[in-house]
Amino acid sequence: MICLSPLIPLKKDFFKNPYLVEDFTRLNREIEPDKVYASDDWQKMSDEKKQERLAKGKGYTEYYLFIYAPSDIFPPYKRREQVTKYYMVDFRNIQTIRCDLIKSREDTKEEDGSILASKCLQLSKHTRAELRLKLSHYFGRRPLEDEID
Repeated sequence: MICLSPLIPLKKDFFKNPYLVEDFTRLNREIEPDKVYASDDWQKMSDEKKQERLAKGKGYTEYYLFIYAPSDIFPPYKRREQVTKYYMVDFRNIQTIRCDLIKSREDTKEEDGSILASKCLQLSKHTRAELRLKLSHYFGRRPLEDEID
């Protein structure tokens, strides 16, 4: 079995936030509340709402998204007059596939036609750890219907 999710372009709103524009993969980690919003949006927010967000402390934002760093194999695209090769996956789009061609690394030879032999890009150990943490946060979070008022 293998779990797949398509790579999709970043949301246009991400390009309004200078903190994210410096490195969109920051969205993969917990972020201080005042960095989550574009500076204009943060300034427009009421003091009460700001204090409420600051009291929660660091946390994941867009907890269902994971952003991949640019790669030469990713085609560039334009968002808000900026060209980028950053892409993301949406955990809500994960599909599980069963296939006899999916084999463990130990059972895979490049010439045998397995799906793993066609891999063209691999995450670093650090990025894989970030992905694991964010996935576990996404799948391990308490659903809204289970929260007590």
